[in-house]
Amino acid sequence: MIISNVVSKEKLRQVQLETLEFLKDCLISSFGPKGSTTTIFKDNMLTKYTKDGHSILSDIQMRGVIERSVKQDLEDITRYIVKTVGDGTTSAIILSYLIFKELMEMETTKSPYEIIEEFKTAVGVIKNDILLHKNLTTPDDIYNITLISTNGNIEVATNLKNIYQEYGMDVFVDVAVSNTTDNILKSYDGMTLSSGYSDTAYINNEKGTCELRNPRIYAFEDPIDTPEMISLFEKIILNNIFEPAMDQTQQMPIIPTVIMAPNISRDMGSYMDKIITAMYEYDKVNAKKIKPPFLIITNIYDADLYYDITRMCDCKVIRKYIDPKIQENDVKNGLAPTLETVVDFYGSCDMVVSDLSKSKFINPKLMFNEEGEHSVSFKTLVEFLENELTVAYQENEDVTVTGRLKRRINSLKANMVEYLVGGVSMSDRDSLRDLVEDAVLNCRSAAIDGFGFGANYEGFRASEHFKIKDKTGMFNLINRAYTELSIILYKTTMKDDLISTNMVKTSLVTGCPYNLKTKEFDGKVLCSIQTDIVVLDVISKIITLMFTTNQFLCPDYSSNSYLSK
Repeated sequence: MIISNVVSKEKLRQVQLETLEFLKDCLISSFGPKGSTTTIFKDNMLTKYTKDGHSILSDIQMRGVIERSVKQDLEDITRYIVKTVGDGTTSAIILSYLIFKELMEMETTKSPYEIIEEFKTAVGVIKNDILLHKNLTTPDDIYNITLISTNGNIEVATNLKNIYQEYGMDVFVDVAVSNTTDNILKSYDGMTLSSGYSDTAYINNEKGTCELRNPRIYAFEDPIDTPEMISLFEKIILNNIFEPAMDQTQQMPIIPTVIMAPNISRDMGSYMDKIITAMYEYDKVNAKKIKPPFLIITNIYDADLYYDITRMCDCKVIRKYIDPKIQENDVKNGLAPTLETVVDFYGSCDMVVSDLSKSKFINPKLMFNEEGEHSVSFKTLVEFLENELTVAYQENEDVTVTGRLKRRINSLKANMVEYLVGGVSMSDRDSLRDLVEDAVLNCRSAAIDGFGFGANYEGFRASEHFKIKDKTGMFNLINRAYTELSIILYKTTMKDDLISTNMVKTSLVTGCPYNLKTKEFDGKVLCSIQTDIVVLDVISKIITLMFTTNQFLCPDYSSNSYLSK
């Protein structure tokens, strides 16, 4: 007997199917509104309680190399569901198992590639049919979508409905964890930089913020830590603030000024102390003195948002130069400042509002044109970032990359609400956060693309429609898988197989799925119209990847434990 690292196609198929079945069984326990949570325990980490299919899948460990390979592929591919519509991993795994099992039986008469081509064609037809049944989403639909996605959490459903009612269907909802027991909503109505005033001395109102209307905005690209940068910095302050403030004739108006810089050198300590002291002087009781409209923002770490804000405000960026020839050429072209010209290197917006942690830039100069519509500069930047986000999704980039791009897009669109999830403990907050994140993603997708019925009904209905004239058998195969999936879902609350099967058949008559919460065919089981489409995309990728593989090479012959099986 030859001992090698090669696993034959027959053995590979067997292990692939067994792995899919095992993972399907692991996820079914948390499937549907009546599913229970899975406890995920790791040393030196908080215990996690979750119903999220992808979280459970990610923490399952397997011994064999084929099993680990299949599980890893499933985890990577289903991450696309998590990023786009939030929920659907469990449905995708169950359907993948049911379809893969039947496709294996077809290999006796057709080649794998012929089978896959027929399968992918059927999937494409079903996806197109699903899109024909989309509906325009309203805040009431957002409520029902959230209620299904969060297993009946009325508070979260009400909060999201109110957010979409108040801010419109293009609002961007971001989810984070609160450090209290309460859920907290924070709204942002302008391009927001996660850096606030550098000292409370700049506060100029009773709200504890610094508000400047129509200010000149100066943006330093690099830290202010060289003699040249310091001179430019001091020149701006002297020209706009100090000289007009000391002018007894009052012929020189003080110019509302915002200066932004990643950092300011410690060598500037004594100069900055003078500025802060002078600003605090205006806080003393003196009716004749009004605090100068002045603000310095430092400790800027989000370079991307900083760039977007300076671009939209039309700031001529002030930067350092290493090569004097390049600097001299840029000075000639008006791209680099001198002491004589630096005061003109500013951008503008209608208002800047800054507190301890953030600064809003409302209606930046280049955001709108003269007709009040979004400008070409704005549309170009948004289109570029949205294309980058699409590519990031396609390449399965992690949430850090996609989250950064989404924050930039949202900041530009200036319409965001932050949903801070509260709870009595970190485990409690994390568990609820999983549900809220799924709901938010599904609502976001529904707001953009429209909604349909949930519980995999749209895929089931479409496959039922095409199975009558099915020449390849693929529509019937997919329909059987959807039927079995629905029965599995209904059996989480109904133990009788006959009742579950009748519920599936009745849903075709009523035109909507059975609501396991209300125990009625009430038309309130909703989700993004993209949900079943994305799940089908994922299933197609999973099955194509697995089914067109005809052998498996283990890392070495010693890890090939499949020879004796």
